[in-house]
Amino acid sequence: MRPSYSLTALTEPAVEPIALPELKTFLRISHDSEDAVLGNYIRAARMFCENYTGKSFITRSYKLAFDVLPRSKSIDIQRTPLVSINSVKIFAADGSETVYAPTQYDVDTAAYRLHFNTPLSALGGLRSYNALEISFDAGYGTNAENVPEAIRQGILIKTAELYEHRGDERFSGGLDLVASLLRPYKRMRIV
Repeated sequence: MRPSYSLTALTEPAVEPIALPELKTFLRISHDSEDAVLGNYIRAARMFCENYTGKSFITRSYKLAFDVLPRSKSIDIQRTPLVSINSVKIFAADGSETVYAPTQYDVDTAAYRLHFNTPLSALGGLRSYNALEISFDAGYGTNAENVPEAIRQGILIKTAELYEHRGDERFSGGLDLVASLLRPYKRMRIV
């Protein structure tokens, strides 16, 4: 049986990778009447680009919860770049939790992986939902300047597309330029 999991953002980014004045300069907007709309488009474009790449641009916290434990001793972290593992918890059928000590696993931040000393599949008596919870931080840093420039440009272009084509029912969304900027950062899975 394949492990089923859910990924939940526990915090929102403290800042967006693109600042409102930067976007307004890019769009040649000098008035303030659409600032709220532009802020929403920045957020939507960032979320679009994060989903496309599988990365978190501004560092924030996540929870990865598994219903069925993986058979292997390794777990791929689903949002990268991995900064740190904050906690690993196993939940018994009665709801009691066991916190794994960091000595019971190794963190591979380069490969975005968590390696357990013993296979988790050997554990029994676990609840049928969220039996394993991993809390972690992922992102390039806490400031917009930490985000690679190609990603920032992709967000900027996607934001401009959202603004310029708002209300266009037939706009299919030109992903080509944005995708070419983001593709080197897209998380690839080798099967």
